[in-house]
Amino acid sequence: MAGINKLSDVAIRRTKPSETPRKMSDGGGLYLFVKPNGSRLWRFDYKFLGKRKTLSIGEYPLITMARARDERDKAKRLLVDNIDPSEFKKRSRSASLEEPENSFKSLAEEYLDIQEGNGTAASTLSRDARYLMSYARPLHNRPIHEISAAEVLQMLKAIENEGKRESAHRTLGKTKAVFMLALAKGLIANNPTADLQLALKTPLRSNFAAITDEKQFGTLIDAVRNYQGWPATRYSLLILAYTAARPGETRKALKTAVDLDNGVWTIPLEVSKMRSKKGRREHQIYLSNQTSKLFQEVFSLYPDSEYIFPQIRRMDRCISENAMNVALRRLGYMGSEHVAHGFRSSFSTILNERGFDGDLIEKSLDHQDSSVRAIYNRSEYKTLRRKIMQDWADLVNELASAPRKKDYTHLL
Repeated sequence: MAGINKLSDVAIRRTKPSETPRKMSDGGGLYLFVKPNGSRLWRFDYKFLGKRKTLSIGEYPLITMARARDERDKAKRLLVDNIDPSEFKKRSRSASLEEPENSFKSLAEEYLDIQEGNGTAASTLSRDARYLMSYARPLHNRPIHEISAAEVLQMLKAIENEGKRESAHRTLGKTKAVFMLALAKGLIANNPTADLQLALKTPLRSNFAAITDEKQFGTLIDAVRNYQGWPATRYSLLILAYTAARPGETRKALKTAVDLDNGVWTIPLEVSKMRSKKGRREHQIYLSNQTSKLFQEVFSLYPDSEYIFPQIRRMDRCISENAMNVALRRLGYMGSEHVAHGFRSSFSTILNERGFDGDLIEKSLDHQDSSVRAIYNRSEYKTLRRKIMQDWADLVNELASAPRKKDYTHLL
């Protein structure tokens, strides 16, 4: 069929678009359809059962001239067998979409593999896998192109009806990412999850469980001091208790962030949770004598690690997101009673009840004041904050060493 070909790459490249669409025939029903916007599309005109039809082959130069001619010849062979080329193409595409590798589960696994390759933390991967492999299980065996918004919403509502509003929203976020991957791969034309958050209830926000009774808090500190697990975890809990720092900022802390000579621990910009209108901001925690001693002790345990609290098997990684809470569970403190983040509530409640200055407490907790007053008051209260941290550390020691009867009520 080569003898009937009329076009050449040179002729195509020299062709300029006109105000109206035009056809550049290559012979045998194949032609290049040139649009006014400059796009050039390969098409094949044919007759099937007496009706004139057109097969779209693709855009030049993504579809080369040689490939376009090959597609034309394939279509002609189908016509010889009394098969409509356009219908054959539709069935072939549908069958391709039904392949196992285009199921939701397979694309979810591909998404997780990509995230792992991008260096996503193992703890984050594990959490995301739970949403996609467990909560999104009803979608697993469905071809991605067949899944509707209503189907995804039904799955999310089932999660929500179990009282897991937060999980429903997080599952939606990960499901949406899988559909974005499918969109990028050309498996779907639009993302059915785009606006589903509007149909979900807002997650219920609950305070972190915390012990705020002074005697019980003293018992907790005494228990942490005697924790027999990984020393880095024990020190991380004690430093949380003495500084009221955030658990995430604590576990990621580097030795370079702690200035023992000047008694200050700086939470760097890239780690700090708090943001100002101009972006993240550093936060400085002033160290009591007790806290400085704890840092000195833990530094000496792991001299080769840049992290203050390294993992048990990897000195080049910090302890995991759940390490501190797991340790508390082993000490008998359930999540409903006290969690790692709860040390901040203990600090705030106990000092407020003792009459300490509320502004100093909030500043020490790195809580940003959004009032008009804060716009003009730029003071960091360094001297006063250093004093309140020392007063708190002395109180923690006092509560932990107070004589007490053996108390097992927290284990009930």
